[in-house]
Amino acid sequence: MGEIVAAAHTAHTPPLVLDEETMTMLSPDYRFTLGDGLHKIRAELDKTDADTFVIFDTHWLSVADLIVDGCPHHKGIYTSDEVPRGIRDMEYDYPGAPELGAAMERIGTETGLRVFNNTNANMTKHYATLNLLKYLHKGERVLSISTVQSAKFRHFVRFGELLRDAVAELDCKAAVFASGGMSHVFHDYDRIWDQPYASFRPEGVITPEAREMDERIISLWEQGDHAAVLDLYDEYRAHKPEGGFSHYVGMISALGGRTCRARGIKMSEYENNLGTGQVQVWFDLAGT
Repeated sequence: MGEIVAAAHTAHTPPLVLDEETMTMLSPDYRFTLGDGLHKIRAELDKTDADTFVIFDTHWLSVADLIVDGCPHHKGIYTSDEVPRGIRDMEYDYPGAPELGAAMERIGTETGLRVFNNTNANMTKHYATLNLLKYLHKGERVLSISTVQSAKFRHFVRFGELLRDAVAELDCKAAVFASGGMSHVFHDYDRIWDQPYASFRPEGVITPEAREMDERIISLWEQGDHAAVLDLYDEYRAHKPEGGFSHYVGMISALGGRTCRARGIKMSEYENNLGTGQVQVWFDLAGT
């Protein structure tokens, strides 16, 4: 019987892979902490027996099906079509989790969910997966999961429960990552590179209201009150959390949803990236 042994809400922002000169130009008076946060998450992973990474990828947008990347192996060179100035010629080479992908497709079909298990090695990758792996990966199998644009809250819940059931069927120790930002609105083109908007300081988040809601969510995570977070879903959507907050809803539903009491531990500061709220948070499953 498999189980989920680790979970985290993980920012994947491009500064994680930018050079030091560019980072200093963007934010000369504030030290970026999201990279340190991923190193701290890796240190926590080392205390577990996780052998498989499952990533709810908010940059991988599908339309009508939940797609899981169950290719047996992933190898190639990636350049982002969104930010090729900063993310280019990134080599990747990691094992897939084909059994988990196949189990999710089969269980999904049996329970009335449209799930497609991709086994084509040529399918495009996304930096919401690859940026995390540069910090976290030590040979684990990896399964990325798409964000379904046509899905609603109830579907995101079912997708997480589907993952839970598939992991339970296999000899699998899974670490689940909700890879995405918090409030996710960028500043206007004419001022996006101005200070303080380009700085990593939280004052650069798009509005004070968005920052306040992000910090409210983080506080509830720290209390382990996931029921309250789920109750805020509709209100939070007004601030456009990345991926419609599907990454978090899917992850927490795999952990028991409203009944989960895992406390969040901030591994980074809450920061801004061009208007968006970002943070690294580890969830203490051992303490539940």
